[in-house]
Amino acid sequence: MAGRIRFGPQQPEITLRSGENVPLVRLKERAAARAIDLVPAGLVLVFATALMGCLAYASLATGDEYEPYGWLLAPLAIVFVALFLTAAYETWTTSATGQTRGKRLKGIHVVRLRDGRKPGVAASFVRAALPASASLLGLTLIWRASPLIATLVAAALYCLTYLSAIWNRRGRAWHDSLSQTLVTTRVTNGR
Repeated sequence: MAGRIRFGPQQPEITLRSGENVPLVRLKERAAARAIDLVPAGLVLVFATALMGCLAYASLATGDEYEPYGWLLAPLAIVFVALFLTAAYETWTTSATGQTRGKRLKGIHVVRLRDGRKPGVAASFVRAALPASASLLGLTLIWRASPLIATLVAAALYCLTYLSAIWNRRGRAWHDSLSQTLVTTRVTNGR
């Protein structure tokens, strides 16, 4: 009989290239921090979507000529702006302190794999840009065929980049691997 399949970090800590051991963070703590970080972006998207719906309804109710591509592209532009602002916020806060607001509230830190220090701007940008880029790729490739399906694909790709930590034995997501970072509960090396 095969052994039980384990997801996420299969060891409680990892040895950095500097030789120091640091504890790994479980997916549920990372997910809680991500949810906290996405609240402002979600509120912007909800407000913008409601505004676009009101404008579209007003246009139809007043008998103005309806431009379907204009109304379809406006939500797409809003998503682009929300993803850009979220990535910019994450790049700035992660490179400055190693934590976003959600990570700070959960007591977790992003550190470089090689020495346990906070990541620089380039690594922080890669961490933030990969999920947004995957989402935008799905959104733009399918948008003309079906905005609804494109939105669902974009959301799935965004989530998949974070959920990739589930099947990594070190609990590192794709953006962690690409940026050579990991998420831990301890600040190291006098950071």
